[in-house]
Amino acid sequence: MKFPLALLGAALFAGAFVTGDVLDVAAGPGMEGDVQSLSASTGGEQLFAIDAGPAYGGFRYIVAGSSSGIFPGTLQNGLRVPLNYDAYTETVLTGMGRPAYVKFSGYLDSLGRAQPSLKLPVTSDTDLIGTVYYHAAILIDPKTRELAAATNPVELLLLP
Repeated sequence: MKFPLALLGAALFAGAFVTGDVLDVAAGPGMEGDVQSLSASTGGEQLFAIDAGPAYGGFRYIVAGSSSGIFPGTLQNGLRVPLNYDAYTETVLTGMGRPAYVKFSGYLDSLGRAQPSLKLPVTSDTDLIGTVYYHAAILIDPKTRELAAATNPVELLLLP
């Protein structure tokens, strides 16, 4: 399944997406997380560091997520986004601006960097324990409005 243009457009802006060869995200912009797990009983925050390099300075980004994995990923008009599209993806894309998704949409600085974060509230929902959530940033050229690149995925395991 592809990322619906309506959701991406709501998170960013309407525009065309690049077509052509599939881009290899392993060789492109990177994203790291400061922790690999958080506790449902205490909550917490995962800080991300997007580093796409100066060539992507000023590009628009959104952080998307998946709870169903990273393979095969989602092919979006020639770009492989390393996230499987699922209900969590929709939750993240429609949740921009909510307190849990801090700076999940914005512009990279002149060096191609940004620091979004995920704030996990305390939850007693034991069904979520053991779930691995994946996040990756999608980069859009603000001049051409084309999907330009995607970062590697970053995982987060929800512990008791």
